[in-house]
Amino acid sequence: MWRLSFRNNMGLGIVRGVVAKFQYITKPLLPVLWVPLIYAILGSIGLILNFWTTGDMLNDEQHNKTPEGVEKFDFIVVGAETAGALVANRLSKTHHVLLLETGEGA
Repeated sequence: MWRLSFRNNMGLGIVRGVVAKFQYITKPLLPVLWVPLIYAILGSIGLILNFWTTGDMLNDEQHNKTPEGVEKFDFIVVGAETAGALVANRLSKTHHVLLLETGEGA
């Protein structure tokens, strides 16, 4: 049976040396780098929430702008032939429906 052993592997020792060297270099820099990053993230949360609520308010204002005297329809059915009339009839039992037809017989 073959057994993998990482203890005697020379390549792993090189990796450990590189990681140790990297930690030696970066450990003093971590507080210097992370503290401003955390402050920037926490400071931007308020800005993000402000944009979010402002966007919601603008969306609500645009959504609520409906001209007075204009009817609102849940469905608009175009074509009042057999299928259109049948669909409009069934939808009108529970919804507000506009049925449009054009042509010579209209």
